Formats: sequence, structure tokens, C-alpha cells
Amino acid sequence: MDDTRRYACQSAVTDPGDHRPALQGLSSAGAAGLRELVPGLVIHAGMGGLYGVNLSGRTGEATLRTLHGMLDRLLELSPEPLGTPRPPERRLVGNCRASTVLACGLLREAGIPARARCGFSGYFDSPIFGDHWVVEYRSDDEPGWRLMDAELDDLLMTDNDIGFDPNDVPRDRFVLSGEAWLGIRRGTHEPARFGLDPSVTGADYVRSQLMRDIAALNMEEVGPWDVWGLGEVERALDAADLELLDEVAHATVRASAGDRASERLWVDHPDLRPPTTFLSDPD
Repeated sequence: MDDTRRYACQSAVTDPGDHRPALQGLSSAGAAGLRELVPGLVIHAGMGGLYGVNLSGRTGEATLRTLHGMLDRLLELSPEPLGTPRPPERRLVGNCRASTVLACGLLREAGIPARARCGFSGYFDSPIFGDHWVVEYRSDDEPGWRLMDAELDDLLMTDNDIGFDPNDVPRDRFVLSGEAWLGIRRGTHEPARFGLDPSVTGADYVRSQLMRDIAALNMEEVGPWDVWGLGEVERALDAADLELLDEVAHATVRASAGDRASERLWVDHPDLRPPTTFLSDPD
């Protein structure tokens, strides 16, 4: 299977399983139409105030890792068709990773190659490039991989003064974790400019995001804050570790141009792979 078509298949995380019938009939919307469905199904756990809804007591929904688990919860909240935008109180409480996983599942189910990318956004109202997940997908309209932000709706875009097309996020507005890592290593990027929020930044956070990105490229979409191996903050890195992280960073950046080095690294370095428990929902 070539690199492109591989990403048109579901992963263990994005497979809807017995909820596949709930996705029937959605594929005709095309990539842009499928993306537009997602903000009507997911609300960020930290944005209840923006949407005028109280999400207290529901933040546990954001720990769901699999699309099947997310669909379980969505259909529990309401049996209405997934193609119908829901009021905020009947949306899944999640985050950018949940929106990305849902979008990847919808796109893959429609036969559209899609994969999650983990990096840092420069378009929200924040003094830093904040932890963010987006979708990288292939379109029949243009060659190559494009970035899509499945979290954005009109309200969120207006609130953050975002003017670009969310189906084609400019590459200079989303910094891949590999780009951030290499910039820090070269001394061209300030480590404190990248992180979860202004209080949690730095090279250690970037490398944990880099590990999540190579996992996503290999269709193992871990949880948004899962950390293992070379991404563990308490791990002291030696020269060999840094060399491997540099290789990973280069490979993940080149993946956007069609390079498959990230797959080879995945095979050659089993220690890059996350625990299998990171690919299932919590008990």
C-alpha cells in the first residue's frame, strides 16, 4: 500500500467499530463538509464560557482516546444524527486532539487520506505557540498534504481573529513539533515560546510532543498528554538520545513532503512506540 492510501484506512484508535452505521451518508460532504461537522460535535473542555454552557463534571470525557468511545458518549448524550450540529450541551467535551481524531475517522471512512499532526499553533490568543493538534490530509483539488483545523468554528475564529481557511491552515501558523525541536537545537527558536500554556514550556515539552507526532504519523494516535520513552521529562538524554530525536524531528518534518523516513524509524527503533494502553480508552 502506498503512503497516501495507507492513511485512508482506519487505525485502531479511529476505527468506529459497531458505530460505523452512524457515519453512513456523511462521506458525500467531502473533506471540507466533514470538517465543518466536527465543531458541532465537540466542545473544548476549557471553552464552556465562550459557548455559554457549564461543563463542570464532564471533563472526564476529554480522556477518551478512541473514536468508538467518543461515539459511545455522543450517542449517549443524544441519538440525533451526527450530521446534525448539536447545541453545546449535547456535544462531546474534548479538546483539539478529540476534534482531530474525530475528523480523521470521518475522512478515512470517506476514503480520504488523513492523519493527525501534533505541534504548536500560532493563531490563538496566546503569548506562546500553544500545544495543538490538526489534521493533515490529501485533497483531490491540490497535490500534496494540507493542514486542516477541525476545532475551528465561526465563533472560535472570530474570538481569536482568525482569517484563514480552516481547511488550509498556513504552514507558518502551525509549527510542527519537529520544526520546533530542530529550531531549539539550532538556537533559532526560543524554547519558552512553545508549550502547553505560558506556565509549561520548553524543550522537554517539545520533545514529548514530538514523540506524539511520530506516533500519529504511524497511525497510533495516543492521548494528548501521554508521555513515554524519549518524551519523559525526567529522562536524562545522552548523545545517542539527542541524535535519535533529531532524526525523528527531521523525518516528521519531511513527512509533509511525502518522505517515509518516520515509518523506517518506527520499525528500526521499537522504543519509540508507546505502550499499547495509550491506544485504548481508560477503564
